[in-house]
Amino acid sequence: MGGMIAQTVAAHHPGRVRTLTSIMSTTGAPRLGRPAMSTWRRMLTSRPPRTRAEAMDRAANMFRHIGSHGFPYDEHAVREYAGIAWDRNPSPAGIVRQLAGIFASGDRTAELGHIDVPTLVIHGDRDRMVHPTGGAATARAIPGARMETITGLGHDLPIGAWGRIIDLITDHATSVGFAVHRAAPVTHTELEEHA
Repeated sequence: MGGMIAQTVAAHHPGRVRTLTSIMSTTGAPRLGRPAMSTWRRMLTSRPPRTRAEAMDRAANMFRHIGSHGFPYDEHAVREYAGIAWDRNPSPAGIVRQLAGIFASGDRTAELGHIDVPTLVIHGDRDRMVHPTGGAATARAIPGARMETITGLGHDLPIGAWGRIIDLITDHATSVGFAVHRAAPVTHTELEEHA
């Protein structure tokens, strides 16, 4: 949903945005960027979790489905995040509000045509939550937008894709004059130490 919010801010408040990066998002146009039928079935047939353990199981199953199939699946990290989210607020109302917000935003294609800042669109070719047609439609709707497809990326941010995504965003920012200081590459061992 963050990509949709960023698109709306860029379209409605152009003076507050210098560049836009839209990741795993869509325009809201009918029949574009829609979840796979298998994803809809999972969302519509699963009942809200009643316990922290159920919330962790549900997240693990959902992200095994919608997550990246071209990168290693970190079930431990998914479960840990789901547990933290449960501890913060176990109510399923947030998911309902998120879906309501997505549907209420409608088709943003026309307003995206007013975005006049350098735009990068990033999408995975294995996204079962927001079909890749959503990313392609976003790039077509925004004048001059650049589309980058990451092979094997689903609807998550696996560690294996971080380097590519960071490089794309950094190159995008520097191409429009932002001074970006590149940090030394993070090794897999360092990531495990922080997990």
